[in-house]
Amino acid sequence: MEAFSYECLFFFGIIFACLLNKKTVKLLITFILTMLITFTSIAQSTTSENVRKSINIGSSKELIKYFDSQVEISLNGKISSCNKVQAEAVMRDFFNKNIVTSFQYIHHGESNNGELKYAIGNYITKEDSYRVLVRFKVKNNSDLIYNLKFTKE
Repeated sequence: MEAFSYECLFFFGIIFACLLNKKTVKLLITFILTMLITFTSIAQSTTSENVRKSINIGSSKELIKYFDSQVEISLNGKISSCNKVQAEAVMRDFFNKNIVTSFQYIHHGESNNGELKYAIGNYITKEDSYRVLVRFKVKNNSDLIYNLKFTKE
């Protein structure tokens, strides 16, 4: 669907370019490129926010929507390399045993080329507090979790 939208935008851009003068065409192209970059950034930051919301409500079903096909999960030093089905079971078990009262990000970052991103947060239960590290990689223009780490503080 996105490719169709970009193709339509490109097609209409060509038509307008034929009708407008050179200065207007340059402004139009600059505007279109700025909008594409903005919408791509918004879509990728939405993934991080959706992950935060999924963890905040303790929903393994929602969380796995943002997992890569293989993900490494570390819960208090116990590391599991899982496919999505296994990862959903691991996270469901963790969320059921450690019911969240709040989860918030405290820091975000990314590599220089933007291909790898991370978020650090605090996962609070009635009994314990965990430091959470979520690592994302860009795959097919989407941020996907490839590593998730919960460490009891």
